[in-house]
Amino acid sequence: ALMAAEARVAAPAADAMTVNDHERAVTSNPREAQPWFEYMLFHADADDVRKARAVLERALRAIPSDETLEREIIWLAYVNLEVSMGTQESLVDVAKRGAKRHGHLKVWSRVAAAIFEQHSDASRAADVMLERVLARPDGRQSVDAWVNVVQYLMTAKRNEEVREVSRRASQSLSGRDMQLFTTRIASLEFRSGQPERGRSMFEQLVKQLPRRGDIWNVYIDCEMAHGEAARAADLLDRATDCRLKERTVKTLFKKWVKLERARDGDIARVTTKAQAWIEQQAKK
Repeated sequence: ALMAAEARVAAPAADAMTVNDHERAVTSNPREAQPWFEYMLFHADADDVRKARAVLERALRAIPSDETLEREIIWLAYVNLEVSMGTQESLVDVAKRGAKRHGHLKVWSRVAAAIFEQHSDASRAADVMLERVLARPDGRQSVDAWVNVVQYLMTAKRNEEVREVSRRASQSLSGRDMQLFTTRIASLEFRSGQPERGRSMFEQLVKQLPRRGDIWNVYIDCEMAHGEAARAADLLDRATDCRLKERTVKTLFKKWVKLERARDGDIARVTTKAQAWIEQQAKK
């Protein structure tokens, strides 16, 4: 819901508006984030950070406390403004204020993401996550927080710290959370140009959890995205031998046929195996 709302307010107004137009808009809809956001953007686009801040402060006074999502959008917009146009001191001040109202994890994660998105500064984004998010218990229980910091560290080529952070994640996460973390990091390894590391992680997962069709699917998709059709076909062969849910196996066979057709492979072998599986299911 929040992402959809952020996309809504991030869309530029269709027509150029004046100060008076914006004043009428926020007066007519003071409880909604969108007109306030657009008014702030009007001043930010004119490089007037003081007036942009003033609009957001007015919005925080005007939007009632029970409009949690609308207020959250304003706080995250405030963070983005400070990352873009503010100082380190003003950014920290806004983030601390926002964290008191909408959670340390959410606000500081947004700070890191904004730094990464606006300045391509993965190293600084990683430091924010390490110092402001993972230093707290709620941050250490978040799969997203651990994945994000690993992604920033990978991008910044801080490879030794990637291993250390992954080790720390294994001490904080457990069960399905740890499995999800490992799956996502393995995928990141593929995307960062380290497929062998990704494969090693995926192989450990499917060995420990051979009936997790979701993990097989992600592993297969990573190989396909990496251009390794033969490896993907081999994984599909292995996965369809596992005792997966019926719907999952059907999906895998369809994916396998499509892959073999695209690479002019042995479709007959796939359909023969699929038919044998169907006959076996009918006997149960």
